[in-house]
Amino acid sequence: MRWEYRRAVIESVGFTRGEADAEMDRLGKEGWELTVAVPRDKHGYQHEVCLIFKRPAPEAS
Repeated sequence: MRWEYRRAVIESVGFTRGEADAEMDRLGKEGWELTVAVPRDKHGYQHEVCLIFKRPAPEAS
């Protein structure tokens, strides 16, 4: 099986405001599955979170 991947970057404050939930719900409805969430720091502070999603790639014809 082949996979396709997608990255979404959410500001850290977005997690407390529910913005991450809305984005994950939207992508889930499109068939994307969250595989990992990686915090990204800037100047020693957590600035954003990188979400990596995957779903089966369409069959090549």
